[in-house]
Amino acid sequence: MAVARALVARGHEPHLTGAPGWLADPRLLTPGELPVHPVWEPPLSQALGAPAASAGLARAVAEDRRLLDALRPELVVFDNRRTLGLVARRRGLPAVSLVNATTLGPHLGVVPTVEQVLGLVAPASGVDPARLAAQPSWRDRAPTDPVPSSAAPLPAALREALRALDLPAPEHVHGLSLGDRTLVCDDPRLLPLRSTPAGVLPVGPILPALTVPEPPWWDALGAEPGGVLVSCGSTGDRDHRASVLAALAGSALRVVVAGEPSGPGRWGAPLVPPETASRVSLVVCHGGSGTITRALAAGRPVLAIPGHAEQALHAVALVQAGLGTALAPQLVAAHPGQVRGLIERLAAPGPLHQATRAFGAGMDLVGGAGRAADAAVALL
Repeated sequence: MAVARALVARGHEPHLTGAPGWLADPRLLTPGELPVHPVWEPPLSQALGAPAASAGLARAVAEDRRLLDALRPELVVFDNRRTLGLVARRRGLPAVSLVNATTLGPHLGVVPTVEQVLGLVAPASGVDPARLAAQPSWRDRAPTDPVPSSAAPLPAALREALRALDLPAPEHVHGLSLGDRTLVCDDPRLLPLRSTPAGVLPVGPILPALTVPEPPWWDALGAEPGGVLVSCGSTGDRDHRASVLAALAGSALRVVVAGEPSGPGRWGAPLVPPETASRVSLVVCHGGSGTITRALAAGRPVLAIPGHAEQALHAVALVQAGLGTALAPQLVAAHPGQVRGLIERLAAPGPLHQATRAFGAGMDLVGGAGRAADAAVALL
């Protein structure tokens, strides 16, 4: 939507497609602002390139083809709906992909260590760290040894399903995220790239302009930073939020919870205003790019508790940049007292806050959508 608005400002006529829920959400899009075309959204696992039921894949492709037949666009911009990018390319339409650096596999410049893979990335990916460490190739590795991301082959079942639908099947999973232009929506200081493929361009963060009413407790929260924001985003296991809140029981910290009703000593709302990060001292989240970006732009450190592999790589980037720390979810439930102590230490003023304030001062949350629109228009 942010890129669509930038395209309107440049004299173009964008149409929006996606899941019906967010297309009809007035907090994101003013009714009647842009033409919208609801479509069925495939599961996240399919969007990320995992094997999926062929019926679901075929349904998404059929809707993409029907939409392109009706609209006959000159350009297609896609993000997690990989099928739309594949259909566009098969038809010879220029395709622009909006991605996070973590989806680009071997081109991600953040390289976790053995310790970070075993303690964070493997658990978040559903891999048993003990089994991984027992493999012969891992036995002699030191905890600080780097573990570069390798190019994951596209699963054979998915490759066959794509070919059966007369769609191109890239050799590797990250190829599903590539377009004629691939625009990376991250701050490159946090998530740099390496061996960047042709057509890949960092444009910086692109965040939605949310219209969120101030909750009843907003004025009581005050303008001075203090306390902690717990925000678990839209992906990953949200049950981990309950473990964090249980760990904070008895803490003197003010606690603001995104997606949770208010309770004794806590404030909450289904969706909190984007400015909330600037009114707390620490953000605890799953490690999603949007929440991390908001936190760092406000100059607040982050405690990331990742729920899947992409969030785990964000968490590793935070730690390596000295802008926060990370925990595996199982540790939160197993050691609530230690987690409470860690959160209270991270919320206290110190060098970590100085580092995040300096980093946030250099962030650009405004120009990414315009740079993306310019890069897209250049293909016409």
